[in-house]
Amino acid sequence: MDWDLFYFKKLVSQIFYPKYLAMILLFLGFLWVFRTKQVAGLFLISAGALSLLVAALPMTGFLLIRPLEIRAGPVPDRQDIIRQNVGSVVVLQDFAEAVEVWKSIPGSRLVISSGDCGTKLVDAARQSGLPDNLIYWDTQARDTHEQAERLKSVVGKERFALITWAGHMPRALLTFKRLHLNPVPVPMAFAKRPESWAAAFWPDGNGLLLTQRAIHEYVGILWLLVRDRLAALDKSGM
Repeated sequence: MDWDLFYFKKLVSQIFYPKYLAMILLFLGFLWVFRTKQVAGLFLISAGALSLLVAALPMTGFLLIRPLEIRAGPVPDRQDIIRQNVGSVVVLQDFAEAVEVWKSIPGSRLVISSGDCGTKLVDAARQSGLPDNLIYWDTQARDTHEQAERLKSVVGKERFALITWAGHMPRALLTFKRLHLNPVPVPMAFAKRPESWAAAFWPDGNGLLLTQRAIHEYVGILWLLVRDRLAALDKSGM
C-alpha cells in the first residue's frame, strides 16, 4: 500500500472518532463565540459535548457493534472447522483461544499477523508443543489490507480458519475475499450487552472505546466500497 494513501486513510478515519470529532466541534464553537457568532458557537459547543457523552454510553457502543457481530456469525463448533478442511489457523489479534483452535485441527499451521502484540501468542503456542516450523509470525503488516496481501504467499488458495474479534470479522472477510483468499470465519470476543439500565447509560471509557472501534470498522468497510467503485471507474475508462 502506498505510504501517502495509508496515512491519508488513517487521518480520514480518525476524524470520525468521537473524541476527535468532539474536539473539532468544541474548537469551532469557541472560535465562533469569540468571533461574535455566539448562537452558532454555542450550538457547536453543545453538539461537541453531547456527541462525546452519547459516544461514551456503553449502550451506544453495543448497538453500533452488534450488527457487525451478527454478520460475523456465531463461533463455529471445532468439528465444523475441521470439516472445512482448513490447513492453517490465521490470527489477526492476540487471542489465546487460537492455540486451542490449532490443537483441534491436526497438521495445521498457526499463522499470526498481529504485529508485536503476538509475542504472548507465539510463546503460548510453543509451550503447547507447536514446533517453530509450523508457526508463521508477521510483524510488518500495518492494517487489514496489508495483512491479507502479506498472507497470500503463506496460505495460497487453501482454506484457513480466520480468527479475529467479532466486530472486525465482516471487514476482514471482505478484505481477504477481495484478494481471492478462502477464510473460514472464527469470530472471538463478542461485546457483552450492558447488564442493567444504569450500566448501559452511564458514560465511561470502555463505552467510548467500543464506539470508536465500531466507527473504525464502518469507516473501513466504506473505504473498501469506495476503492471498489474507483477501481471499476478506472477500468471503464471514466
